[in-house]
Amino acid sequence: IIHHVPVINIPQAPYALCDDGISDTDGRATFDLTTLNAAILGPGQSPAEFTVTYHTTHDAAVNGTPAIGNPAAYTSESATLYIRLTHNATGCYDVEEMELIVNPLPVANNPTPYTLCDITNPGDEREVFDLTTKIAEIITLADGTVQDGINVTFHHSLIAAQGNTGAIATPNTYTNINTIDPIYVRVTVEATGCYRVVLLDLRVEPLPHLTLPSPEDLTVCDPDNDGFAQFNLEALVADMVDNDTNLVVTFHESPQDAASGSFPIPNPDDYTNITAYSQFIYVRVVNTATGCFTSTAYTLELTVVDAPKLTAAIAPIVLCDEDANN
Repeated sequence: IIHHVPVINIPQAPYALCDDGISDTDGRATFDLTTLNAAILGPGQSPAEFTVTYHTTHDAAVNGTPAIGNPAAYTSESATLYIRLTHNATGCYDVEEMELIVNPLPVANNPTPYTLCDITNPGDEREVFDLTTKIAEIITLADGTVQDGINVTFHHSLIAAQGNTGAIATPNTYTNINTIDPIYVRVTVEATGCYRVVLLDLRVEPLPHLTLPSPEDLTVCDPDNDGFAQFNLEALVADMVDNDTNLVVTFHESPQDAASGSFPIPNPDDYTNITAYSQFIYVRVVNTATGCFTSTAYTLELTVVDAPKLTAAIAPIVLCDEDANN
């Protein structure tokens, strides 16, 4: 009696998974080998009549032992396994090899928060972000090399990023939804589909605000009546910033200088006006914690008032000493 040898239908491609070990960088993954059984048997060989076993060596597959004891959860590095297909009634078998491949995950650095100042329409806490400007920071290796073959997408939730659904269609012109808007970045190796997800916080910071001094605080008397006097601008700062230590105030003689931060008045504690009697100066304020600054400079008017003068001579006041000539 001659029995037919069963035929193993080898999967066309290696069984490949992404690294899912404890550290995600150990080159190991957990394979469910039983998912291959149906393909190995093919359409003409019933699982009731045949047994599929998996082995780590060719000799073990030929001998039928030892077999991998947990084929539904087999943790392995990239390796060659051997499949044994045995006809239960006759004991005839076939052995073929199969490749397991563990593909590495991409490097995905946690990006720093992406912060913009609320300058477009101050108060609405909405700005347009170019999310693509953060890609290099996320996918650059420690040696400064930018990874090749990487696809980066941006999502509103972790579930969407993991499922690769609902990607933001125009990441280069994205308007935030909330003042602090969490964006989930999926970094995928195009060749293998292996991916990581990192969190990118978008933040819109308010512009700094000043309390302007009163006209009286900006007015000084001119003792020689020439229209010029000394102003202690520095003494005004504490009330203007309401003691916020993150705000830095500078004074400028033109709005252009204030807008660019150029040529601040070097001696604000002893400043002499350069235009007689009335002069406008411009204030720039920067929040050192956020980097935001006033897009339009505050304007202050310095006023010099002539000191009053006596217009007539004053006669001496003469009294007689009525108390014992003391």
